[in-house]
Order: sequence, then C-alpha cells, then structure tokens
Amino acid sequence: MFRLLGPSGLHLADSAVDLGSTKQRLVLAVLLAEAGRTVTVANLTERVWADGALLDARNAVYTYVSRLRRVLERAAVAGAERALVVRRPGGYALDVDPDLVDVHRFRRLVATGMRDTSGPAARAMVLREALDLWRGTPLIDLRGEWAARTRAAWCQQHLEATVAWADAELRLGVGAPVVGPLVELVAQHPFDEPLLAALMRALRSTGRSGKALDLYAQIRRRLLGELGTEPGGELQAVHLSILRAGPVTTSATGTDHPSTAGTRPAQIPPAVAAFTGRSESLDQLNAVALAAREAAACTVVAVVGTAGVGKTALAVQWAHRAAGRFPDGQLHLNLRGYAAGPPTRAIDALGELLRSLGVPSTQVPVDLAEATARYRSVLAGRRVLVLLDNARSADQVRPLLPGSAGCLVLVTSRDRLGGLVARDGAHHLTLDVLTSGEAQVLLERLLGHDRVRAEAGAAAELAEACAYLPLAMRVAAADLICRPTLGIADRVAQLRDGNRLAVLSQHGDRETAVSEAFDLSYRSVSAEARRLFRLLGRAPGTDFAAAVAASLSAATPAEVAPLLDELAAAHLINEHVPDRFTFHELLRQYANDRAESVQRRRRRRRALRVRGRQTVDPTQVHAGR
Repeated sequence: MFRLLGPSGLHLADSAVDLGSTKQRLVLAVLLAEAGRTVTVANLTERVWADGALLDARNAVYTYVSRLRRVLERAAVAGAERALVVRRPGGYALDVDPDLVDVHRFRRLVATGMRDTSGPAARAMVLREALDLWRGTPLIDLRGEWAARTRAAWCQQHLEATVAWADAELRLGVGAPVVGPLVELVAQHPFDEPLLAALMRALRSTGRSGKALDLYAQIRRRLLGELGTEPGGELQAVHLSILRAGPVTTSATGTDHPSTAGTRPAQIPPAVAAFTGRSESLDQLNAVALAAREAAACTVVAVVGTAGVGKTALAVQWAHRAAGRFPDGQLHLNLRGYAAGPPTRAIDALGELLRSLGVPSTQVPVDLAEATARYRSVLAGRRVLVLLDNARSADQVRPLLPGSAGCLVLVTSRDRLGGLVARDGAHHLTLDVLTSGEAQVLLERLLGHDRVRAEAGAAAELAEACAYLPLAMRVAAADLICRPTLGIADRVAQLRDGNRLAVLSQHGDRETAVSEAFDLSYRSVSAEARRLFRLLGRAPGTDFAAAVAASLSAATPAEVAPLLDELAAAHLINEHVPDRFTFHELLRQYANDRAESVQRRRRRRRALRVRGRQTVDPTQVHAGR
C-alpha cells in the first residue's frame, strides 16, 4: 500500500520500503496523487522546486525517476503490487491500481458512502473504512507549496467525510463513538458549522445536552467576538431542538425526536495496546458485516486459532470499530472455555446477558429453553453485537445465538467450532501467527522505533525465537520495557540459551505465561491425543506427514487419523495440506517438555517400586534361617 495520508511511504506487510531522499519521495508523492494521469516535466519541477532553487531541475527529475523505477521494481519482486513510472508525451505517469494508494482508496470509499442509498448503516460502515486509512496529517514529512496546498485540500475532504460518518452513526442512534473524533476536529476547525452541529448532536445523543448547550454558547461568543456574526441556521436549529425537547437522537429519516431507547449495553473491553497487522482479517470481518444486512437470520462469525495468537485482540479491535453499526448495544461475555475453572454454563451465560439487557434478576428464567426464548425475544428487531470470547464448544454457544437478523455474534475459540459452521452457518476465520513484517511493527510499537532500529538484527531474532506468536512477543517485550538497560540481543540470548517457555513468563502472573496458555489446550484433548502430541514433540522439525505420526505412535494411518484431527481441531497442530501437518516451534518445545515430564514421573515411579522391593523386614530374614 502506498501511503500519503500521514508520512509518505510504501509498506509491504507493515514494513516500510526505503524510497530515498525527501525530494525523491516528493516526486513519487506527486505521481501518486495523480495516479494514472500524465504529469508534465514542467509541472513536476514546479511542484517539487516551486522556489526555483535548483537550476537544472529537469535533469534532477530524470535522476529521481530512474531511481524510483529501480525501487519499485525491487518492491515488486519483494511482493508489492506492480507500480511502474512510465514515460508519456511531455511527462511521466505512475501506472498503479488506484486502490493501492491510500488517498485514492479513501476518495473512492467516501464517494461510495455519500451516494449509498441503502441506509445509514451501510454509509457508516463504508465511511468508517475510509477514515481508518488516515494515519495523521497527510504528507507530513514533505515540504513545499504543493505539499501544503494538497495537505489542506485533503484535510478538508477528511473533515467532510468525518461529518458524514458522524451523521450516519447518529441516524442509527449511536453517539458515543463519534464524540472523540469530532472534538479533535473542532480543535482544528473551530468555525466549521456543519462540524460543530454534528458535535452538538453527538453530545445530545449521549445524554450530555448541557455540554451541547455550553458548546453553542461558546461558539456564539466566538463568532460574535471574532467575526461579528451569529451562528448559522443549522447550529440555531440544533440549539433550539435541544432547548425544546431535551435529550434527543436523530432518526433514520433525519428528524429529531426524544430518545425512547431502552437499555443499551456497551460492554466491549478496552482494545489491546499496540494492536498490529491483521488487516486482511479485519477486512474479512467488515465484508461479513456488510453481507449481514441482507441476511435472513443472525450472522455468526467464529474466530479460531491456537493459544496466544491474538483472537480476542482481533475481535475486540474490530468490535470497537464496528460498534456504530449496532446502535442497540454491544454485549461481551467470557465463556471461560479454556480457563482454570469449568466453562461457563449456557444457562449462567444467558442470565448475565439478560441482566445486561435490562431484564430484572427476578424475571430471568432458570430453565435453559425458557431463558433462550426470553433472550431471543428481548433481542427481536434489535441490532446488537454479541462478542462471546473463549468458547469451549458449539454446544456452549448455540443457546446464546439471537434469533434476530439484525444481530451479529462474534465467537473466539481455540476449538475449530465446526458444528457452528455446519449447523448454524457460521463464517470461519482462522488466525495464524504474525508475519515477520507484522512482528517487526509490533516490536516497534511496544519498545519504540529507535530502540528496535538500533538492534534490528536482534529484533528479528527475537520475533523468530517467539515463533511470531503475539502473546510470546508481548511477554518477551514486557521484560525489555521494565528493564530499559537490557538489550534486545540479551533477551534473545536468554531465549536461545535456556528453556524458552520458562523464560516467556511474568513473575506472579500465571495467565500471561505462554506455557500456561498451552496447558489449557493440551488438557482439552483426550489422553490418546496427548500421547501423540508428546511423541510429535520428540521428533525433529515442525512439519510432518500423517505417516510419520502413525510410525511414531506404532499405529496404522486409520488409527492415528482421528487423533490428528482432534489435535488440529484444538489448534495444537495445523493441517496445511491434506495429511501434512505443522506446528510452530514453541508448541513443539511444549510438546517435548510434556514428554520429558511424563518420562520423569515414570522413572520416579519405577524407582519407588524398586526401593519397595529392596526393603525387607529383618525379623523375616532371621525367621527364614
């Protein structure tokens, strides 16, 4: 993706490509801004050297274009989509898919959202996707008149898109997610009346009519004092509606009316710090949510994967972004499917959900079927997001599925949850470990850009030693954060020289230990599957065929097949092609550690039996003589 909405650059798997000097990046930015269109050499030199500081600007353009061609060719080899600087009569053009340039993708999405007539939910979703492309002030790292003019124009487009998005969310009755972004923009554009009106509506919709009225008073004083004018018609209309009706929401038709919403839970937990990557998975979730508008039943999405891979982090991140699409509330429940204690019973989960939806405790049914019926009745006709975290099985989840077509259920689990796919039509999203590029970005966000770049090689080794598993990387980084004098290379040496799983833990916090996370998955499978898993840990390498597993366990392929499937269903191994499996290095070491632990216990038991046979009563010895 070519990025202009923030620092300019080209990123492959979240890893930046070196685009050369500032002027060379400015040449590329001009060509990107006009993607597919010819930019004359004169126009290009004027935009890059507006002050005329360079006498031989044309030759400089030729040099920069030649260098950019080589950079883009290398990037294409490394996995980037094709982008070519082509010679046209009188100038140059960048031959690239506009959707690979963030500003063009932003404009396309905004245009789509503005003309979408299917309702505010679709508009809000598309506009939110557009706004997510912004990473700060556009072209912030580039100087010059063209960059300044372009920056101002794009910032105005961003402002208008934000107001349109806020309007769509408010028409859905959702105000909380839009207040923060609007406040930030008001600080930058204190006289933009559509923006100020949107903020007043958002404050009113969240029950802060007093603050909305205070804001209007401030706006009026500022306009009169600095411009000598009264607020415009839109601001006055919002002000008058608040005075007349008190707290209101904006209906789907755009008319103001007193709020009649009942209990509207907002239970999504805080998003994880330094969330990184997963853009493809987020896009898949967005696509499912968009298709859910046409669904005739509740939409279910199962996010599955191995322990510590970041399923909950992804689900929570997306839930925060998508909250505006579910104006009747967002529910969250930890089903404790993989925890120290027993999983949450469905009847207990329904009790929590019903109470969160405003049903008094005395009216919550104690019978599972009755509680499920009451839960579905409460949600009928409502648009609610239900995040069910850490599920154990499809049977645990099924009673918690709403009957309303407007609801979406997002389930996370270490189990494959094939039953939800087969019987309930759930969408299936399997999460894998991070790519090397994503892992580097995560470390930079956790430890700081300068610290990681200063030990770039060690940082890459640290990610590899952690098998690119997000939980392991966060645990490894935590020690570096708490001990700033410890070098990344020192941390790598600790992992290489000792037992990595023992090192990847935090004193006094068992839940963050990587081995503890693996334990819960290991204990969930049968004794036969655990034995096979241990045997696989003693074998060299992390990739093996089904025939190898059969040989290790002295079983036939038919006998070992259901055990391999059981391990794969629990995401202790992955079947990447038919009859061929893999698991990452930390899981392989965990399996080996379990095998050694079992052997130690067996040796101790044998030793105890031998000592028992050797201990003889002396009186019996004399009696035998």
